[in-house]
Amino acid sequence: MRRVSGMERIWLAATRVAPPFANQLVLEGRGWPQPPQGWPALLQSLAEAQPGCRLRLTGVLESSRWQADGPLPQLRELDGGTWDGTGDQGAPFLAEPIDPVQGPLYQVLLLRGPSPRVVLRSLNAATDGTGMLLFARGLFAALRGEQPGRVSAGPITDVQLARRLGVRAETPPPQDSASPVGPADSAAAGWTWRRLRLPATSQLVARLAVAIGTHSPVPRGAIVRVHVPVDLRRYAPETCSSANLSGWMRIPVHLHLGAQDPVEAVRYALNDGLKRKVAAGGALGTAFARSLPLSVLAWMGARMARRSQREGRYGSSAIISHLGRLDPQELSGGGFTTSRAFFVPPGGPGEPAFLTSTLGPEGLELCLAMPRALASRGRMDALLEHLKASIAR
Repeated sequence: MRRVSGMERIWLAATRVAPPFANQLVLEGRGWPQPPQGWPALLQSLAEAQPGCRLRLTGVLESSRWQADGPLPQLRELDGGTWDGTGDQGAPFLAEPIDPVQGPLYQVLLLRGPSPRVVLRSLNAATDGTGMLLFARGLFAALRGEQPGRVSAGPITDVQLARRLGVRAETPPPQDSASPVGPADSAAAGWTWRRLRLPATSQLVARLAVAIGTHSPVPRGAIVRVHVPVDLRRYAPETCSSANLSGWMRIPVHLHLGAQDPVEAVRYALNDGLKRKVAAGGALGTAFARSLPLSVLAWMGARMARRSQREGRYGSSAIISHLGRLDPQELSGGGFTTSRAFFVPPGGPGEPAFLTSTLGPEGLELCLAMPRALASRGRMDALLEHLKASIAR
């Protein structure tokens, strides 16, 4: 059993504002996964090693807890023949909500089609990208007939880990960051995403941050700030937990620094923030969320999102989440061989852009999610082309 932290309650509210607000790892490859012992036995053995995949939400307000006695991860076989894997069109299964109370909070989707795919889904409020990868590696280890590594379900939370690391709470930034594509021009609801395959590049996060700030719709002199999720486990490598232990680093993107290279400036700010553990401070400022009903938090989030879109000012110009280099061999087994892997961004109306990236033997996988009210009139495609050109330089 693990206490639900303030940040996790904010993510639970986000599932109401912008469902499903989930981690969604898509694996493309060859073959079809078939465990020798059968799927029920495999999922049972995986849950014994990783009880976090059976979490469910219990209690209310400050008494809310994650309890590891929910249903096993759900297995579904679907027809994925109409989905090309480059965006949300033809993939309604990626938009399906995940019920935090009833569960299951983890899903394994097997998509049949010309290009077989395995999609792993989990509720972002209960785990983060690293927790999703721990589950994925355990799943494929079991498919190979190996023992899945043991992963704890708690009880440590992001707040407890931040306090152990000795960091201080950070003051949230004002809602003053510019959108990279200009203001919303409609009341369209929901969000959309696109995927790019690109060559690998160095200083990826810094290059993406500068590209966001140099897109032509951003007025000269506007405030550009990016949020970078950081896995707090990097500071406590002995912590092998499936909890959502990602902190947030806020990086100002200074674009007018004279002779100084903006990419180098952002890279320095990023490395300096990692050394000072500033990403851990954000979790300490979310205690208020434990005393507010989820309905109130969702109302506050939706109201803030509407105001941001109306005024064109946000807490950040973009979120950039780099999940690192993924080894296809660790994500292969049971007759399925992974060649490419990418994360679908959670998306939502409160941020103008959410980017996820992974590296593999075949290069960089980059996904961009945006609210539909900002992605209209070809603006999302224009931003993607700008990101592509900026990375290629």
